[in-house]
Amino acid sequence: MKRLPQGMILVDVRSQEEYEAGTLPGSIRLDCFEIEEDTVRALLPDRNAPIGVFCHTGSRSAPAALRLTALGYTRVVDLGGIPLPGAEGEQEESGMDKSVPKE
Repeated sequence: MKRLPQGMILVDVRSQEEYEAGTLPGSIRLDCFEIEEDTVRALLPDRNAPIGVFCHTGSRSAPAALRLTALGYTRVVDLGGIPLPGAEGEQEESGMDKSVPKE
């Protein structure tokens, strides 16, 4: 993965279940289907802060990033898909433990 700008707010737009199964450290969860002005403003008050949006495959992060931009956020980056534990339909075939330790 590319190095992210310092201070970037990471926004996980996967389901609550996926988020609870494991996410990137320091990320916040925002339901990709509920991106409305009042909901977003509470979580992301600074419209000029760098924001990186991700999901499992990119199919939810792309429209979420567009929606945030439409709401006036100026530094939104679609990070696309980041395979993480708990992803919808994810099946483990290699037998390896991909879990992220919870702190």
